[in-house]
Amino acid sequence: MPDKKLLVSILILISIVAAVFITRFAYADELEDINEEIEEKEKEYESTSQQLASIRTQKDSISQKLTQLSSQLGVTQEEINDLEKSITAAEKELAIINENLANRKDSLSKKIDLRNKIVRDYSKSGLLNDLEMFFAASPTKQLTGFQFSAFNYIFDKSLNKETIKFIDMLNGEITAFEADKAEGEKLKAELEAQQNELVSLKKQLETQKSSAQNEYDNLQKQQNSFEKELASISETLSDLTAKQQSILKEKYGSESETVGNYESDGAELPDPTFSPAYAFYTYGYPHRVGMSQYGAYGRSKAGQKYDTILKAYFKNTKIEKKYNDDEKIPVAGYGNIKLKDYLLGIAEMPESWGDKGGYEALKAQVVAARTYAMNYIYYTWDSKSGSFKDKSAVTICTTQSCQVYNGGKKSGKWADAVDDTKGEVITYNGKPVTAWYASTAGAFTRSAAQVWGSTRPWAEGIKDTACSGDLDDCAYDGPKYGDSPWFHKAWDSGYSAKNAWMTDEEVQDIVNAYLMWKKDESSIEHLSPPDKDDDAWSKSELKDKMDDKGVDPVGAINEIKAYDDGNGYTTKVVVKSDNYSNLEIDGYDFKTIFNLRSREKLYIYTAFYSIRTEK
Repeated sequence: MPDKKLLVSILILISIVAAVFITRFAYADELEDINEEIEEKEKEYESTSQQLASIRTQKDSISQKLTQLSSQLGVTQEEINDLEKSITAAEKELAIINENLANRKDSLSKKIDLRNKIVRDYSKSGLLNDLEMFFAASPTKQLTGFQFSAFNYIFDKSLNKETIKFIDMLNGEITAFEADKAEGEKLKAELEAQQNELVSLKKQLETQKSSAQNEYDNLQKQQNSFEKELASISETLSDLTAKQQSILKEKYGSESETVGNYESDGAELPDPTFSPAYAFYTYGYPHRVGMSQYGAYGRSKAGQKYDTILKAYFKNTKIEKKYNDDEKIPVAGYGNIKLKDYLLGIAEMPESWGDKGGYEALKAQVVAARTYAMNYIYYTWDSKSGSFKDKSAVTICTTQSCQVYNGGKKSGKWADAVDDTKGEVITYNGKPVTAWYASTAGAFTRSAAQVWGSTRPWAEGIKDTACSGDLDDCAYDGPKYGDSPWFHKAWDSGYSAKNAWMTDEEVQDIVNAYLMWKKDESSIEHLSPPDKDDDAWSKSELKDKMDDKGVDPVGAINEIKAYDDGNGYTTKVVVKSDNYSNLEIDGYDFKTIFNLRSREKLYIYTAFYSIRTEK
C-alpha cells in the first residue's frame, strides 16, 4: 500500500499540473484552430502574392507600352484600345485581390489580438513559475523544488515550442498581409496614374488622328506624285501580285524632289549608241494640279503680277488679306509658331528666282503656301454641299505630304515676298482654298477631278501657254519661259536620264506584254521585269506563251507614235510593225503596262507623254 500522504501529494501535484497545463495551454485549442486555418489558407495567400506579382508584371508592361506610344509620332486607336483593355483587366484583378485582403484583415485582427496576448503572457512568466513556488511551500515536502522544476520544465518546453511556432506562423501571415496590402495600394496608385496617362495619350491621339487624317487625305492625292497611278493601275491590272506592287512603288517613289531643293540645268538625253532607239518623254511633274511653279516663274519673267498668276491657276477665286502673320499656327516638330516664321522657313521655291525676273513668282508661292497652311489647319471641304466646313485646328506636317518647311528663316527676296503679301490668301467664298501646286505642268494643268476624282471649283485644268503654237515655244514652264528641267523629260533611275534609250527588242517586249494581257488578264502576274521578279516571263518565254494563246507577237517595229487630246492627256499609242499594220493601244493602258514591264526604274511619269525615235 502506498503512503497516503505521498498519494495525496501526487494527486495534488497532478491536479495542479493539470491546472497549470490547462492555464498554460489555455490558447492551445484556439492556436490549433488558427493553425488549421493557416494551412487551409496557405495556398490562397501564396496565390494572392503570385497574383500581385503578375499584376506588377502587367503594370510594368503597360508602362513600357505607354512610354513607347508617347514617343511615337503616330499611335493607332487599336493600340490605345489594347492598352485600355490591359489597364482595365489589371484593375479588375487588383480589385478582387484587394477585396480578399479586406476580408483577411477582419480575420487577422482577432489573430493579432491573440498573438499579442500570448506574447504578453510569456514575457511575464519565467522558468520557475507559480506552480514551483506552490510546491516549494508545500507542507507535504514529498517533491523538492528542484524536482518540481524539472517536472514543470518538461511541460514548459513542449508548450513553448508549439506556441513559438504558432506565433511565428501568425507573424508570417500578418507580415505577408501587410506586404500584399502595401503592394496592392501601390499598384492601384500606379494603375490610376497610367489611366490618367492613357487619357492624356488619347487626347493626343485625337489631335494626331485629325492631323494624320488630313495628311493622309493629302498624301493619297499626291501618292506616287501623279495621276492616282497605283490605285488606277491596281484597278486596271486587277491581278497584280504583292511583288509587282512593290516594284511599282519603287519606281514611282524614286522621284521626290521639290523645286525648292533641286534645280536642274535640264540636261538633254545623250545620243543613243544603237539604232533604232526609242525614248518615252513625260510632260510635267508630279501631279500637275493647281499652280505650276515653273509656270509661275515663266509668267513672272513675262511680266505678270503675282495676283494675275494666282488667278490664272486658281479659277473662281479672290486674293484677300484675311490673316495676321503674327498669329501662331501648330507646326509638326516645332509647336506653335508665328505664321510669318513658318512662311520664312518654307522650302518650295528657289529664292534665286527673285533675282532672275521671278520675284512675282516668289510672291505667288508665298500666298499659295500661306493659303495651303491655313486651309490645312482650319478647314475641310464638304463635297456634298460644295462648301468649306470649319474643323478643330490640326498640326501641319513639314514634308511633301503637306509642304516642305525646314525650320530656317530666309532673308533677301523671299522675306521681301512674305512682307509684300502680308496676310494674303487665295479664297473661294471667303475661305482659303486647298492651294495645290506642283513643279511643272508640262504646258497643261489638270483638274482635281481628273487626277484625284474629287471636284474643286478652283482646281480646273488650264492650258498654261503664252501662245497657240509649239509647246516648246509657248508653254510658260517650257524652254522659252520657265525652262523647267521636268517640262519634257525621259525618266529613268536618275535625273540624268542617261539610260532612258530603249532598243527595238525592248519596245517589242512592252507591246507583246500588252497584247498578252489583253488576251488573258490573269497573265499580268508574269509581266513584271524578269530581273526583278522570279515569276516573270522572259522575252522569249512571253512569246512562247503568246503562241500558246494564239496571239501574234508585234514583230519588228516600223513606227510607234503617241497622240494626245490637245488638253494635256495622251489618248493612244499607234504601232506599225511587221505583224500589225495599225495597232492602236489606249494611252493609259500603254503607260500602265510600260511602267510595270520596263527595265530598272524606267517609266512614263504622267498621263501626258510622247515617243522619240532615232534611227
